[in-house]
Amino acid sequence: MKHLHRFGTLPPYIFLLFISFFLLTSCFDVEDGEIGPQGAQGETGSKGEAGDTGDQGLGVGVQSGYFKGTLKGVRKDKTEFEETFEYTYAQNDFDLISGHEIRLQRVATPADLYSENLNMTINADIDLEKGELTFPYVDFTYAKEITPSSIFYLYLSTSQIETSNFNFNASDSTLSFDFTVDFDPNESGYSTNNRPLLIEGSFFSGGKIRISDNQEL
Repeated sequence: MKHLHRFGTLPPYIFLLFISFFLLTSCFDVEDGEIGPQGAQGETGSKGEAGDTGDQGLGVGVQSGYFKGTLKGVRKDKTEFEETFEYTYAQNDFDLISGHEIRLQRVATPADLYSENLNMTINADIDLEKGELTFPYVDFTYAKEITPSSIFYLYLSTSQIETSNFNFNASDSTLSFDFTVDFDPNESGYSTNNRPLLIEGSFFSGGKIRISDNQEL
């Protein structure tokens, strides 16, 4: 019985020392150990399936119809010239009627949509029922390299333009017509050549003609 009493119960001061030691050590922060070495890189996952192709954005340049024809005139050295042109790129694959007006533009390359170095644009009132363009105004730009150090460049802006053979095809909403620009520098308009010019040709929309709310006619 004496042995059991000696080892079965701790003296009070031992218990108090244990409690004090626990409280004392709990007041100190314990610093984290050093970060271990980085593990080996896992295997690369398999490549996912490609998504569907998105719709083509507007204003990126598409081939749609044409302005094409011949340009005749006289150079500064009084020699006659005759050049051909065909401009087939447009901003979109349709031409838009806003109110009663239409703007038809074709250029030689997509870059010319912004530089307009090789460009033909006609702004006019349009009446599909009567089949006519009225009050047309044309901007025309042409450039051609003559030698590595010289370029033939021409810019023309005038209302001296007539259209004929107007045709709006209701089955596919395309438009075509012929045009003649008989420019006299003594009348309205401007030309860098500042001499009489004759431009004859035709237009074909290629894409559909739409009205201002983007509905096809």
